[in-house]
This record gives sequence, C-alpha cells and structure tokens, in this order.
Amino acid sequence: MEFIKDFINALTAPYFLITAAAILLFVSLKYADKFYTNKSALIVFGIMFGFLGLSVLDPNFRLIVTKPDNVPIVGMLFLVPFFTWFSLREAVRNDKRTSEGKP
Repeated sequence: MEFIKDFINALTAPYFLITAAAILLFVSLKYADKFYTNKSALIVFGIMFGFLGLSVLDPNFRLIVTKPDNVPIVGMLFLVPFFTWFSLREAVRNDKRTSEGKP
C-alpha cells in the first residue's frame, strides 16, 4: 500500500502535476473533437470515481474527505471538470454546426 501512496504522491508533486495538466489542456484543445465526446467523458469520469472509491478505503483519507468542511471541495473535484467538459463539448458541437452552415 505504501508503494501506491508514494507513486501517487510523486504524480501529484506540484512541478509534475501542473506541467502534466498544462500539456493535457493543450492536447485536449488541439484535438477537441476527439476529446470532448460522451465516450471520453464516461472513461475519464469513470476513472475519477473509481480512484475516489479506492482512495476512500484508506482510513486517513476517508477521515479528511468526510469532514463537513471538506465535502463541498470533494464535490468540486467532479463538478468543475464536468462543467468544463460539458461547455467544451457544446463548443465543439456548435463549431461543427457552424461549419455545416446550420444555425
């Protein structure tokens, strides 16, 4: 279990996480028609929920996440990416309709 925690801590180190997030953002905007689809949302959000489900098995993490002050933050971990994905999916759909000459 410690190996998994150490691996996750290495992935979430600020210098790595911010760089990876910036690269992912640029790649997702370059290939928006492929990234912002219903299928990609199911995959990404499925991984996110699965990761949270596995993380809650750790008693210390569960203790922190279930505190009343932290519950809205946990909700935002899912709501912000969802509405970002939703708005960019709509932008891709609108761009496609515009290129086809539809209103």
